[in-house]
Amino acid sequence: MHVSRSITIEPKVHRGAKRWLVKFWYDAHLVSRVRTLGARYSATHSGWYVHYTPHNLERLKLMFKDYHLLIVDEEREEPQTRQKPPRPGAARRQAMGAMVYCKNLDKRKEAEITQYLQYMRGQRYSRNTIAAYAAFVRSLLGFYKEKETAYITLHDIHKYNYEVIIRNGYSVSYQRQFIGAIKLFFDYVAHCSFNTDELERPRKEFKLPTVLSKEEVRNLIVSTRNLKHKAVISTLYAAGLRVSELLNLRVGHIDADRMLIAVRMGKGRKDRYVKMAKTNLLVLQQYLNKYRPQYYVFEGPGGSRYSSSSVRNIIRRAAERARIQKHVTPHTLRHSYATHLLELGVDLRYVQSLLGHKKPETTMIYTHISSDKVSNLVNPLDELFKEELMGLAAKRNDFAEKTALIPQNDWGIW
Repeated sequence: MHVSRSITIEPKVHRGAKRWLVKFWYDAHLVSRVRTLGARYSATHSGWYVHYTPHNLERLKLMFKDYHLLIVDEEREEPQTRQKPPRPGAARRQAMGAMVYCKNLDKRKEAEITQYLQYMRGQRYSRNTIAAYAAFVRSLLGFYKEKETAYITLHDIHKYNYEVIIRNGYSVSYQRQFIGAIKLFFDYVAHCSFNTDELERPRKEFKLPTVLSKEEVRNLIVSTRNLKHKAVISTLYAAGLRVSELLNLRVGHIDADRMLIAVRMGKGRKDRYVKMAKTNLLVLQQYLNKYRPQYYVFEGPGGSRYSSSSVRNIIRRAAERARIQKHVTPHTLRHSYATHLLELGVDLRYVQSLLGHKKPETTMIYTHISSDKVSNLVNPLDELFKEELMGLAAKRNDFAEKTALIPQNDWGIW
């Protein structure tokens, strides 16, 4: 354990909202770690802040478990500052979060958590899954601090689900992940007094992903002047990569001769190859010649792996410059890549392979948002006013021929 210096975590009001403020001496490795949580630096408070959620606190504890960690009392009174009035129920939710998460577990429950971590590591769960699942279980055991784990009932879990997840407004996917973590814990680590098959996950939400048009993707890339940022955006789109796959991409994974990118250990620990775009290869060659990364294609300070928060910020700023009104994330480029492939007539099975999807049903969501067939459909309203539309189109064409300064796609009279 590193005991020479301490890392402090404390609740702090920043820009009208409560955050976790993390303070430590400057260290590029620690900075890259905390940025994986989407942390931002506050010059006012001289520290890094993340959203004030119990889940983030657990992730911070796990992230800095090898350091001398000081966690300031969560229930101390904050100094009065000018801030927005809290939303209804915010104070009660914060109190609930402190009640569940701020207290340490007894030795027996800590031993169960340790055993759970060892089991998941032995099963080769990803780091993010391990951290999330451990936080869920720790939260449940903390909620019933005075009750032995073996005596936690199905009714107790339903109560926790309502008091913590439903009342705090967490998403369906968050709730499904919680159920998965609890089932795994009670099935393989701790004995329980109920049948875990009775723990049912809520139905998944069916939400169509945000997709950019081809012109919007082009504007996103063209409006980006920084060569490294341009390489990040073009590679995400051209290869349909997840953020984690982009960050793990090594220089040796780019095969310029065969025009292929090797994606190693993607989601589900699967390897795959994706076809490179000539345009993307040109950008990458310029980037590699200028920056000369040693190991990872995209490296941070000191040769460390680039952070996911940096990639998100690159995409967000590029979308602002391109004046795209949609909510654009790195995964939006992956959605757009898949949709545009289907619009070009690429077989669904090939798209599934390129994306690294395990099931074709996952890929089929893009058939719902592919615009090639939808745009060719005749709208019933246009059919009702067919003659009027033809007359308007004729007037527009005649007016455009006489007035060259007016764009062809401007009907003028609408």
